[in-house]
Amino acid sequence: MKKLFIFAAAVMGLGLVSCDQVDLPNPPAQSNPQEALFDKSDLEVVADPAAADAVYNLTDYQNEGMLVPLADIAKMDNVPSGFEVMFSGKVSGGLDFSGAEFACEVVDGKVMVKPDVFNGALRTVSKNPVDLTVNVQLYPYIVSVANPTFTAKVETVFGPFAINATPFAPTAVIEEAYYLLLSTDGSTWTAQNAVKSTHSSSNVYDDPEFTFIYSAEASDAAPMYWKIVPESVFSSDLNAQPWYTPVFADSFLSNGTLEANSTEMGQNISVSGAQVMTINMETLSFQYQVGFPQLYTPGESNGWNASASQILTTQNYTDYTGYLYLTGDFKFNPDTGWDGRDFGCNNPFEYAGSPLVGEGIADGGNNINVAQAGVYFVTLNYPTRATVLTMIDTYGLIGDATEGGWDNSTPLTMTSPLVYSADVKLKGSGEFKFRANNGWDINLGGNLSALTAGGDNIATPGEGTYTVTLDLSQVPYSATVVKK
Repeated sequence: MKKLFIFAAAVMGLGLVSCDQVDLPNPPAQSNPQEALFDKSDLEVVADPAAADAVYNLTDYQNEGMLVPLADIAKMDNVPSGFEVMFSGKVSGGLDFSGAEFACEVVDGKVMVKPDVFNGALRTVSKNPVDLTVNVQLYPYIVSVANPTFTAKVETVFGPFAINATPFAPTAVIEEAYYLLLSTDGSTWTAQNAVKSTHSSSNVYDDPEFTFIYSAEASDAAPMYWKIVPESVFSSDLNAQPWYTPVFADSFLSNGTLEANSTEMGQNISVSGAQVMTINMETLSFQYQVGFPQLYTPGESNGWNASASQILTTQNYTDYTGYLYLTGDFKFNPDTGWDGRDFGCNNPFEYAGSPLVGEGIADGGNNINVAQAGVYFVTLNYPTRATVLTMIDTYGLIGDATEGGWDNSTPLTMTSPLVYSADVKLKGSGEFKFRANNGWDINLGGNLSALTAGGDNIATPGEGTYTVTLDLSQVPYSATVVKK
């Protein structure tokens, strides 16, 4: 570690010559020896013995006007006159201290922090308002008493120190589940046809997004009012507070805010089919979309005929995937016609390696261009339009039922766009799968008549030579294994 030094002003050397008396055109500046201001060996910080068994309730500390202890200063010697040693800190749920520093205070031989400051630091680890154990690192620095703007770090770090704390209560409680209620008049609410939210495996404060998916028949597509209630309300009184109603921000009915306990029901939706709403209970906002069972891909490879194009499919009306044979330009379209819901990119871009990540995908937009014709595996997130195209260079079999085992793919040959085939020797025992590009990012398994991404291994049909054909030209993707 380097020591902290005050650097004297450099004095320009005049008439300096080298050892062989040759004048230098630009002689170097002469520097004085560096004088140490504070030696890091004069400072020692250790864990607070009381911290191991303590849980610091930050609300109590805030109400009492107390500071939260982080560590003890075991030694602080030879601090220069007119200076004092201060500390900043960082917290981590593990040992990655890459977040922002927070200000500490030195009081009665301890390094301490204000409760509200520490609460803000804890939220960078988790927003979940439960007891939390974090590691703290401390970074000492020297500061001038007369001029606090003059600071210089001491090149050492103390910690990590384990601290247990209870953060502030959240400003708004987020429940574990929410329900979407529907009403034709905006005043009569029942549990009938209520839709329960889905959520990730994360706690609801770190991931406050919830999703509702429901399907409205054409007969149900009269103007429909929405109301969202937490699980506690749903299980007791549907008219109790809080409830949240959507206020759309645009004429496309695609996003907006959630208004709490409003008697105004706002705009409504009058379309049939799948409906998808994602709410954020921290920001009280939402994203809405009509759910499409598939996306067509009209383009040059199919004569701009959506009905003849390959499709992307979805399990959740949000993430779409599929294999496409592409040449030149194409677009995405939720319909077979051209009713204005097609989408491409704001600025034309060309395929330039694998994978191609789409930026600026937007409704309408320009055509998407792939300079290299071929098979692509495409993923698309419909709400954000984030798109990735990965070119498929090879497809093959892999597994202990093949001669290559689980280390080497047995290649298949593309016999027509999106159809691969080869004669393959299979063993009498073992399993196999299909994978692309000799890697595991893109693979298929499961039922031969309906292969799925990342599906189960497929049992060998027995020892012998088989004509194996993989058909990615239509959904569901399938394969045949025919003995010769």
